[in-house]
Amino acid sequence: MLPEPAVPVALSRRWFLPLLWLLMIASLGAGIGMRQPQPPDEPRFVLAARTMVESGEWLLPHRGSELYAEKPPVFMWLQAVAHQVVGSWQWSFLLPSLLAALLSLWLVSDLARRLWSPRHSLYAMAALFCTLQFGLMAKRAQIDMVLVGMTTVALWGLLRHLAERRNLPALWLAGFAAGLGTVTKGVGFLPLLMVLPWFGWWLYQRRRGQA
Repeated sequence: MLPEPAVPVALSRRWFLPLLWLLMIASLGAGIGMRQPQPPDEPRFVLAARTMVESGEWLLPHRGSELYAEKPPVFMWLQAVAHQVVGSWQWSFLLPSLLAALLSLWLVSDLARRLWSPRHSLYAMAALFCTLQFGLMAKRAQIDMVLVGMTTVALWGLLRHLAERRNLPALWLAGFAAGLGTVTKGVGFLPLLMVLPWFGWWLYQRRRGQA
């Protein structure tokens, strides 16, 4: 009896990653365009973004004629830009969170591939995708997912500079992302604290080399 032909390993690997990305996009994007903004936060953000588009006043967010100073305007800017591209609030108000989630997944995968191996990149991306809170934030029109995206960009840039090789463009990108994350939500500067343990490790290695 002749053995059944095996599926080429290279072919299966070639299709595995695109199929995995399709699965993640379909899972995280499910429901877009099928629901309205839900309280307590989503209606406020959408109303502020809608006022930006209708009034042309983008610098400071408003809810109608009332100044909305409770949150920074970055997330509402992203919602307003998404609306300008898509043309529908029902289809656009969730897009900033979805895109930030997909960006975070790609950055985690890319960083694991650079620092370890392609297999570790799949493990890291799958672990993040399977995290319950990550999926919940990706499907809500709230600031937190965009903050996660900015934080991941900052960590990606810092680790590429500190752990891979000297990379000043990545370092500048990390600083910009941390600053933008701070404007998005106050804790966006936290990735920069990674420099402190790295500096301690650098001093230890230097003293050890001089001993």
